[in-house]
Amino acid sequence: MGTKTSNVLLAIASGALAIGGLFLLVISIFGETKDYWALNSALAAIILSNLFNLIRLQRKRKSEQKSDSVKELAEEHHE
Repeated sequence: MGTKTSNVLLAIASGALAIGGLFLLVISIFGETKDYWALNSALAAIILSNLFNLIRLQRKRKSEQKSDSVKELAEEHHE
């Protein structure tokens, strides 16, 4: 799987988890139940969403650095 494809999939998963986490957080705050399953699930989903986002940003930064170093090597070789 390519870096671009995996970054898109990580962004989609991160967004879906964030939306799900916010939905569960609203249920936890405004719902009639007084147990903590919705709050725990919301926090877990939001944390996992942020983790996916960090992985995506790290992979993107690494691929940009790699492409920059390849361009520099090509310029040095061309001279």
